[in-house]
Amino acid sequence: MTRRRIPRRTALALALGGAASAIGAPAIAQRARGPRVYMVTFRGWTDSDQGFKDYFERRRLPIDIVHRDVGGSTARLPDVVREIKSEKPDLVYAWGTGVALGIMGTAAAPDPARFVTDIPVVFLNVTDPVGSGIIRDLNPTRRNIAGSTFLAPVSSLLQALQSYRPVYRLGAIYNPSEANSVAIINEVRDQGKQANITLIERPVPLRGLEPDRDAVPRLLDELVAEGAQFLFMPPDSFLSRRVEQVTEEALNRKLPAFAAAEGTLGAGQALMGLISRYHSIGQLAGLQADQILFQGADPGSLPIGSLRRFSLVLRMAVARRLELYPPMLLLRVAESI
Repeated sequence: MTRRRIPRRTALALALGGAASAIGAPAIAQRARGPRVYMVTFRGWTDSDQGFKDYFERRRLPIDIVHRDVGGSTARLPDVVREIKSEKPDLVYAWGTGVALGIMGTAAAPDPARFVTDIPVVFLNVTDPVGSGIIRDLNPTRRNIAGSTFLAPVSSLLQALQSYRPVYRLGAIYNPSEANSVAIINEVRDQGKQANITLIERPVPLRGLEPDRDAVPRLLDELVAEGAQFLFMPPDSFLSRRVEQVTEEALNRKLPAFAAAEGTLGAGQALMGLISRYHSIGQLAGLQADQILFQGADPGSLPIGSLRRFSLVLRMAVARRLELYPPMLLLRVAESI
């Protein structure tokens, strides 16, 4: 394996934030002469995945990508794990908490018969890697794992929300079976108390294994009836897939939405969000994979990465529709869309 030093300026820029296929059928197969990387995604190809791929293409570092997408179902991951164990790639890329846990297991019980324990893994788009049990410590992981967190600190999310207008009652709907969502809802509840914010929670009821999309209007009615001033939208694949429906239903009730991730800001009608750009998250994962594949770094010795810059985004058409205009000071620092 060739070694390549990454320029200090490039590494710094990435650290600061500059930076579907069916199982068994690769969506992307670059027949390059280089390390083989299995990219395992949860809900199709995202900007994070493109950012990872772009990192290597722009630096002309050859990697052989095999893409596996589980189509929103972690039940497919045991098949993916068996394939990875059979093919023995040089590195595995794991998108999201559910995928990461399904591939690596927890730090407390990393069963080599069920999980990948002898191949380097880089995870991304995981809300709380320690709380979810993927790792014990952020620095270093002490497993065959490197990765990053992607959310702005919850204190910063609440501060951004309060900078628009004072909020004392915050509503939230989320998928109770999605670890990312539950982790941030728990943290928002705890930190909200310190900021004198009451969190009004409505987990979406499950119909079998899937959240019931038809329950969303009723849940929003309940939030409004209890005095919610904003709708908090955590990183949540259910919400991301239905962001237009959820935010439009909220707007019909004069309830502005705040997005904590680019996926829930999406193409919907959220009024604002404080987000990490998915493409930059993918590039940060690319930097970590570069260190492992081309510089010989031990993944277990790498600190968990994070972006240092977040984008505060305002959707002015929604502000006009609600007749809820942002303060001038906020307009000076926010990105308007």
